[in-house]
Amino acid sequence: MDKFTEKTFSRALGELLQEKYGDVMGRYTLAPFLDDMAEKTGKSQEYIRLMLRGKRPLVMPEMLEAAAEILGLSPHYFVEYRRFWLTVQMRDHPILMTRLYELALAFLEDDKA
Repeated sequence: MDKFTEKTFSRALGELLQEKYGDVMGRYTLAPFLDDMAEKTGKSQEYIRLMLRGKRPLVMPEMLEAAAEILGLSPHYFVEYRRFWLTVQMRDHPILMTRLYELALAFLEDDKA
């Protein structure tokens, strides 16, 4: 499995659940995952279902950490978690923001060439 994904949480999760709980046709049920998430987060299954459909906010980082633990992954697998983590690191270490900014500029300039 990839160390990280660039896919959104809901898309990546769908693929992971299909792999973990899916049958030979690729169909899967959310029930086992919803049960585990509800137990770990204290949120209702309905809240989690709505969150997965984008109708409720993705509570950071607790929801991503719980999902990753259930799936046997690092929470850093999910792009939203990495974004959250980087935001915290830049807040706590302001010099990091400047260095990341410079890195992003260099990357984008190289990409144009």
